[in-house]
Amino acid sequence: MVNKWSDPNWKSTTDKNKANREKCKLTAPAIFLCLHIKKTGKEPDPIVTFKKFHVKKANGEFTTPKAQTIHAEMKNKEAEKLSQGEKVN
Repeated sequence: MVNKWSDPNWKSTTDKNKANREKCKLTAPAIFLCLHIKKTGKEPDPIVTFKKFHVKKANGEFTTPKAQTIHAEMKNKEAEKLSQGEKVN
C-alpha cells in the first residue's frame, strides 16, 4: 500500500483530483431539482436555483465573487423584463 502511495503516477493522479475538487463551488446536490419538481409539479425559478447552488448555508454568502455578480445580473435582467411588462418564468 505504501509503495502505491509513493508511486509518482499515483501522486500525480491524486494531485489532479484534489485540484478538481477545489474547483467545485456548488453547494447543493442536483437532487434538489428533482425533489422540487416532484413536490411542486413545476421547475424551480432559475434565479432561485442559481442562488441555491451558489450560496453557502453556513453564512449565507456566495461561494465566489463571480457567482454573486452573475446572480446580480440575472436579477437585473428579470427586473428589466418585468418593468417592460414581459413575462418572467
